[in-house]
Amino acid sequence: YAPKYTALYNATAKPTYSVGEYYDGDPSKVKKWVDGTKQDNVIQSAAFDFPLKFYINNALGSGKWNRLDGESLASNAEYRRYSVTFVDNHDTYRGDDKCKANLEAANAFILTMPGTPCVFLNHWTTYKTAIKKMIFLRKKAGIANTSDIVEKGQKDAGYYVKVKGENGSVLLVLGNVQSLSTEGYKLATE
Repeated sequence: YAPKYTALYNATAKPTYSVGEYYDGDPSKVKKWVDGTKQDNVIQSAAFDFPLKFYINNALGSGKWNRLDGESLASNAEYRRYSVTFVDNHDTYRGDDKCKANLEAANAFILTMPGTPCVFLNHWTTYKTAIKKMIFLRKKAGIANTSDIVEKGQKDAGYYVKVKGENGSVLLVLGNVQSLSTEGYKLATE
């Protein structure tokens, strides 16, 4: 349904937080949906970051690390506060859009990135210990939905991203990265 209905509902109900679903990998369409929730020029709802979800599938499923550099809500400074990052949900998990690769690495990525991460229950129950550590690290560094991506990119046969939170920075390394300096960082989990 049209985002204007979410705007009308939220303007009346005044929820603390709202997230909508526009199931499309085109970042411009998802941004347009978010913009469509404006009421009195104020955005009324966040949205699931499907573009980022599909980039995660591509990168981890086939080693196309450069896909993680694709435009998404989380990678856009103006929209990251409206990004709900996720690896799978009730719709994607039962179809062809399911993430089939390293789910711990995929969850590490969404828990490092700006945006509001949403961990799928099946992933939580399967990888609870690892995901708990990742959530702890996100909180300890003070990473929020408006945090800055300091640096990111493909390196060697992998990918890295540095995100600055209120209390510190997190460096996430995915794949086989040999030539990246980790000076100033301590290994928290792998």
